[in-house]
Amino acid sequence: MFSLCLAYKLLDEEIWKRVGVEPSGTSFNSLIQLENDNGIPRNPFINAGAIVISDILLSNLDNPKDDLLAFIKSLSVNKDINYSSKVSASEKSIGYRNIALCNFIKSLGNIENEPNEVLDFYFDLCSLELSS
Repeated sequence: MFSLCLAYKLLDEEIWKRVGVEPSGTSFNSLIQLENDNGIPRNPFINAGAIVISDILLSNLDNPKDDLLAFIKSLSVNKDINYSSKVSASEKSIGYRNIALCNFIKSLGNIENEPNEVLDFYFDLCSLELSS
């Protein structure tokens, strides 16, 4: 959700050209839905949508990991927020469907960066952690 807020702050309404706002109607990681929608994820809260948001941030930020973390910290009173390398590595080790989604979206022209870079950032997004 934080990544979506930052992407919206950067692109405003342009963001909706690359990701929709409708309920998916299918599984959160459906390849079939993506094919039917020509690589435009139904919304930013399903895996494919979060992957596209990751790509948007990669394209528009100088230091995406650091910039996103700074943005999140600016919204929170809790400054003890970071990425978990352990969680990110775990996600990456079993993220075959997400790898397929990213490559499929790339093949349909809705990923601008190299899929490996997008996925590395996406898996980091999945690993955000904070303490109370």
